[in-house]
Order: sequence, then C-alpha cells, then structure tokens
Amino acid sequence: MIRLVLIGSALLTTLSSCADHTRLSAPPLAVKVENRPPADLLICADTVPAFPIQSATIPADLRLAIESLALGYRSNADRLNRLVNWSVPETCK
Repeated sequence: MIRLVLIGSALLTTLSSCADHTRLSAPPLAVKVENRPPADLLICADTVPAFPIQSATIPADLRLAIESLALGYRSNADRLNRLVNWSVPETCK
C-alpha cells in the first residue's frame, strides 16, 4: 500500500513537471505615470488654531470626541504634508 502511494506521488510530481505551463493572458497594460501630481494636490494642509486658553470647561465625553476628531485631522494633515513634500521637497514645513 505504501509503495503505491509513493509511486503515485512520484508519477504526479514527474508528470506535472513535464506539462506545458504557459498561460494565455492579456498583455500587460502600460500606464503613463506623471512625475508630479496636479498643482491643486500640491497644497499644504491648513493649520487650525487651538482652543483659547480661557475657555469654558468641557464635559469629559465631549472632550474625548473633540480629541479624537483633532487626532484624525492631524493624521490626515500630516499625511497630506508628507505626500506634498515627497512630490515637491521642502514645500510644507
């Protein structure tokens, strides 16, 4: 029984290596890539002023929501500035 399994395994390995492995596929699609993005995408993110120091006390749940919005905005602004600086170095500081 074991011999049959070994012979079958050897035949499958041998026969599959003899097969024609060429595949019919579409030719690769060439896409022209511009060196720089359009000018309207090369604008640095706007900086938003922080809350004034003398502001009213904000409830904890509202403060957490505001902090999460601010962190998301900062992350997106940082990502945009890095993209602009990658395309046109030293544009956003």
